[in-house]
Amino acid sequence: MKISKLRRAVRRPQSKVLIENFASLGLLQVLNYLLPLVVLPYLTRVIGLELYGVLAVAAAVILYFQTTVDFGFDFTGTREIAKNQEDTEALSRIFWTITTSKILLMLAGFVLLYLLILTIPFFGKYSLLLLFTFLTIPTRIIFPEWFFQGMEKMKYITLVNLVSKIIFTVLIFAVINEKDDYLYYPLLTAAGNLVAGVASLWIIFRGFRVRLYLPTFRDIAGAIRGSYDVFLNLLMPNLYNSLSTLLLGFWWGNAAVGVYDAAQKVITLSNRLLVVLSRVFFPYLTKNLEKHRHYLRISLAVSLVIVLGYLVFAGLIVKILYAPEFEAAKHLIRIMAISPVMFTLMHVYGTNYMIIINKEKVLRNITVISSVAGLAAALLLIPALAQTGAAITLVLSRSLIGVMCLVFARRIMLSFRPVGQPVIGH
Repeated sequence: MKISKLRRAVRRPQSKVLIENFASLGLLQVLNYLLPLVVLPYLTRVIGLELYGVLAVAAAVILYFQTTVDFGFDFTGTREIAKNQEDTEALSRIFWTITTSKILLMLAGFVLLYLLILTIPFFGKYSLLLLFTFLTIPTRIIFPEWFFQGMEKMKYITLVNLVSKIIFTVLIFAVINEKDDYLYYPLLTAAGNLVAGVASLWIIFRGFRVRLYLPTFRDIAGAIRGSYDVFLNLLMPNLYNSLSTLLLGFWWGNAAVGVYDAAQKVITLSNRLLVVLSRVFFPYLTKNLEKHRHYLRISLAVSLVIVLGYLVFAGLIVKILYAPEFEAAKHLIRIMAISPVMFTLMHVYGTNYMIIINKEKVLRNITVISSVAGLAAALLLIPALAQTGAAITLVLSRSLIGVMCLVFARRIMLSFRPVGQPVIGH
């Protein structure tokens, strides 16, 4: 009886779309897992711990600019595209409004970065690396994943990413052969993004018939205003995340940053799988929020398996991925092992619930409080405990966000629940 019911559920058009999207993004994340397994051991052995740390510091700086340029559009844009999948005129307006907004924010960011290079010695010292790393921003703009997610056509993302990641991987081995070649790393990243961007734009204009639209000032202002709360929700975690990297470099040097970033990259790799679930379900839940409890169960099950894997195999992971000088990263991985569960709670009850029901302000407030607490923890723990303090800061901050998202989302669910109906997520 249950098997036949499951078969009927799988055959439904909405279920087929969901399964196809999960399979597409799942394949992409398998690719994102495998390629670092090839690239990281080679890269860390060629450039060493110190220069790997320098790359991490540059990436942490540019992440602030990237988050500002994205401005939450990856979520609000996906939501609006999902609501207007059959309206070509609306799709064109949304696409060009968000793309133009990102370009304007990018230009403002570049001016700010250039001024920082001219006035602050640290930025001046790494000016070329920072400018090269900044190139990843325009190449990301022309690869609008949010559009394909909103259209629930993730197979296109997988296809173009497959090509770009392979090109990036091949170029790493061909170009980076000695320590001084580390400067080419962000350029190769941008080159891979560029290939994906050109291909995706061709698909959008030919496959989805998006037409040229000149957005008005009102369109742009409205898009920015509508994404402001989501933007703050994405920016504020940098107070404890990217800033921890910068503080670690200031207090303990680039080698400490290299060890911490190596451990964090392992955690980030697993989080990508959880992001797959989030992105696949986001447009689906926009139209089928009553299915939220299924998303909750799947995500929690996956995150618990990941946590167990980290606790058991942290040493083996570091041994496979990195040079011997990165061995201390295994202890940091075990400290941060619980963070995927908290990351899941944040997505399940924050991104894929509060944003969908237009409660961005609640999520924003949660993120602001948690991020300020994370900043305080970073300022106290990193000077005293180095990379261990940075790892503890990450866990404490994500735990606070995850638990607060759970508590406040449940309150909202109870207030919205019709009499006699179960709470979403039970």
